[in-house]
Amino acid sequence: MRRAPRCALAGAGSALASWALAACGAPAGAGPEKDSGGDGGARAPLLVEGVRWRPDAPDAGPWTPPAEAANCTEEGWRTEADFFEIQSDLCVWGVFSQPLLGDVAEGDRLRFVLWTEELWAPVPYTATFAFAFGDDIVWEQQFDVPGDSRILELEAWAPAAQPAGTLATLHLDNHGINSWRINDIELADP
Repeated sequence: MRRAPRCALAGAGSALASWALAACGAPAGAGPEKDSGGDGGARAPLLVEGVRWRPDAPDAGPWTPPAEAANCTEEGWRTEADFFEIQSDLCVWGVFSQPLLGDVAEGDRLRFVLWTEELWAPVPYTATFAFAFGDDIVWEQQFDVPGDSRILELEAWAPAAQPAGTLATLHLDNHGINSWRINDIELADP
């Protein structure tokens, strides 16, 4: 398994909310495109659609589940607008998957938005949120719980080339009563 070589916080701005909640555009080229907002209507190739994540087995993807890991209950996740939400009180160890909608080249710059409400737990600990393409972890970050609510506009770089149809997996390890949301994953430089 290869780990992502780097990731960066791109910053959050006033256009962030409209970008995070924009409607999907029509498919084209290497995969569907989406209006990324704030730049005169430029279109970014869509690789993973926020509303297409579906639950998978706890051992799917490159993460090793703890012995007590169980599938998330159906009440532990949902789609809303164009983002995917996980409720960690009903989904402590979550793994979700979908096929990539387009090809990814090694080093491609990706962008996505992750946001949480205030993170809470009775005992402090560290939560993990991550995603992978195939066996390669593209982005992984730990978050201190308890913690403030946040909206993060993030970038990551693909550690390896992956063809369209490769399984993308999303992972959350969180033991508090928290809400995590992610929208689409797009190519930043089409």
